[in-house]
Amino acid sequence: MYTTPWNLSTESQLSEIKSDNSTATNLNDSSLERTIEVIILSVISLIALMGNVSVCLVVIKTMDLRRASNSLVLCLATADILVATFNMPMMIVTIATGDWMFSNEACVATGFIGMTLLIASVLSLAAISVDRYNIICHVAKFQQKKKSTAIMIIGVWVFSLLLASPPLFGWAEYGYRPRQSVCFCLWTASVSYTFFMVGACFGLPCIVMSCCYIRVLWTVKKSRQRIEAMDTNTKQISILEMPNLTNHLTFPVNHDTLPSVHHDEITVMENEINTKDVNSMPKESLTPCDPRIPGLEIMQHRTKKKVKKKREEIRFTLSLVVVVFVFIICWLPYCIEMFYSVFSNQSTPRSVALLTQLLGYLNSGINPILYGALNKQFRDGYSKIYRPLLNRCHC
Repeated sequence: MYTTPWNLSTESQLSEIKSDNSTATNLNDSSLERTIEVIILSVISLIALMGNVSVCLVVIKTMDLRRASNSLVLCLATADILVATFNMPMMIVTIATGDWMFSNEACVATGFIGMTLLIASVLSLAAISVDRYNIICHVAKFQQKKKSTAIMIIGVWVFSLLLASPPLFGWAEYGYRPRQSVCFCLWTASVSYTFFMVGACFGLPCIVMSCCYIRVLWTVKKSRQRIEAMDTNTKQISILEMPNLTNHLTFPVNHDTLPSVHHDEITVMENEINTKDVNSMPKESLTPCDPRIPGLEIMQHRTKKKVKKKREEIRFTLSLVVVVFVFIICWLPYCIEMFYSVFSNQSTPRSVALLTQLLGYLNSGINPILYGALNKQFRDGYSKIYRPLLNRCHC
């Protein structure tokens, strides 16, 4: 009979082990239950691995998605890939055998890695929300740079490592949790660390994400009204005053003697074009857009291109709002169970504790599905990757 090699004999750890003796025994007695759990977790792991690898390939191969801001999406996908290839397999082995089969050091390392990846996922989502806020709400001032994005990614991983480190030095502990069949932080070891982690790694990032996306949604609502106005006025463009002029510039449309219009010298303020502006302007300041005037034709093309790009940014941002919402739904039950285990005299039933852990892991597999369901560029990218494989299988 295998005995778990425990060397960490603190009171908090012993109390957690004692409270879970019955559930650990039940786990050993129920092979059918273990089989079902292993199958479910294996499916989640496979979906998470394939989905997030696909996300990385799509972002790398698709020119329109190969932007600095999407490096943060790659950062999130990388964290999910590591969860699927390390933490989930360790949990599968533990469920299958009915106990932790490795050393204390391996358990501590597994808990530390799991905590680091969880924090990295949360901070990646927070960084993405700040990035989306800048792109949508401050498009004129904000310029995406690879250097600033790289700094954000490095910051995500550095802070993740720092926040996951205190249990290694005595503030809380990493150990085996039989009810969830996983090595993770023993929250009962330090209530102060529990509050700190909930605040720093769940509460604060959620506040940041909520503030950013509320502002984004408000801006999107205004932008949609402007874009609709631009669509209905593509043949009637108001050429606004240039920085050094006080009056509107007008160009008479005379097909016999057309003026030379240089499009680089004309500034079209697309964000300010709407029906109200056009109707309120003097008639002499409005000029019909003649398709035979090269400068105005180019301006129309550029305006349409900018509108299309802005729409794509808005759609992608809205899909990320859904990703954040789903993340909160998946991990909120785990936080509730965590607080319950810390402050309640009764232990959570193993089925409930394990379900909260599985739901958190499920989030790693849901993200790629959400990208594909809510974003056409990702759908097209997935199709390019998997359609040739499916065609080969049919052959």
